[in-house]
Amino acid sequence: MKKKRFSEEQMVSILREADTGDKTIVELCRAHGISDVTFYAWRRKFGQMSETAVRRLRELEKDNVRLKRLLAERDLEVDVLKEFLQKRVATVPERRQAVGFLVQRKISRRRACDLTGVSRRWLAYQAKGEDMALVRLLCGMARRYPRYGYRMLHQLAQRQWMRNGRQEKLNVKRIRRLCRQYGLTLPHRASRTRCGQGVRIPCQAQYPNHVWAYDFVFDALEDGRKLKILTVEDEYTRQALAVEAGRSMKASAVAQTILRLMRRYGRPRFVRSDNGPEFIAKALVRRLEQAGITIRHIDPGSPWQNGTNERFNGTLRRECLDLETFGSLSHAQVICRMFRQEYNRRRPHSSLGYQTPDEFAARAAGAVSSTRPRTPTRPCNSLPYGCRSGSRERPKRIACGQG
Repeated sequence: MKKKRFSEEQMVSILREADTGDKTIVELCRAHGISDVTFYAWRRKFGQMSETAVRRLRELEKDNVRLKRLLAERDLEVDVLKEFLQKRVATVPERRQAVGFLVQRKISRRRACDLTGVSRRWLAYQAKGEDMALVRLLCGMARRYPRYGYRMLHQLAQRQWMRNGRQEKLNVKRIRRLCRQYGLTLPHRASRTRCGQGVRIPCQAQYPNHVWAYDFVFDALEDGRKLKILTVEDEYTRQALAVEAGRSMKASAVAQTILRLMRRYGRPRFVRSDNGPEFIAKALVRRLEQAGITIRHIDPGSPWQNGTNERFNGTLRRECLDLETFGSLSHAQVICRMFRQEYNRRRPHSSLGYQTPDEFAARAAGAVSSTRPRTPTRPCNSLPYGCRSGSRERPKRIACGQG
């Protein structure tokens, strides 16, 4: 566009000079090098306006142009966002594509990044090639362990990585990103209100074979018949000592299981359970006391006092019972036995620093031999329900080894 010879202020100045009458219009036009037609065109446009008024008019015209442009851009953004919001945009690559979509609709790149919440630095970032071997490994583990989250998959992948001779340390955030990208994450479980905060747990385990905890888990066979599963766990090492399935299991069967485990793993100092009829039966209490095992029961309605075993029962429920359909009792017994071996040998435990229970037990066996107390400072024989051969009286409770 050709630049004007005279600015608007200069045009108004020439018009005001003509108003003084010192020169005629012809002389004035000759002096400034313009024609009389141009002079009268200026007069029609500006009239009696002053230079200040012309300057203000020019500013208003600029503001009007800017507002029209902003309004047009806003209308364009509204129309584009209506089309954009119909698409699901969640991941970073999808948001990058969304920025390109908005730029194609005549929206500036800066504004497109603001609308999609993407940093402009991300647009120039070129992602490195994903290690497809790691992706295949995670997908295979997720198929084998469908109830494992990204933290467990990270620990298993790290172990497999080391076994394959790769010294690279896997970042847990990288595993989480890959799990989200390939749909391997689990739905978040809502946390429940915890009861019994501040309540002391009777007989907390301090070394292997100090406290065993046992409980029942109930399920059903494919034909609807009831299935009763006895779980026994060493609270210190978190080893699953027994996962016994049966159609029914009385106090005598529980006693036989405990005595059989005692011959294999050694005699525990205490065993803890809830107040189920099988656990407070006099026959069970008598046989365990004859074997030199002290029985402890939690308070009624206080499952958090047996929280370690309750957690194992939840793991058994999620990772085994909910995934399997048992056609017969023998089928259930085989599956439970396989799960116990998998739990002890291969499954990392978060409370053990992501060691397996067998690995932790092997390290703890020698570590606690020199620190294990020979006798408690006071006999722990004052917890309720079954403390005296199945008695129901409730004496004052004292934790194990405390005066």
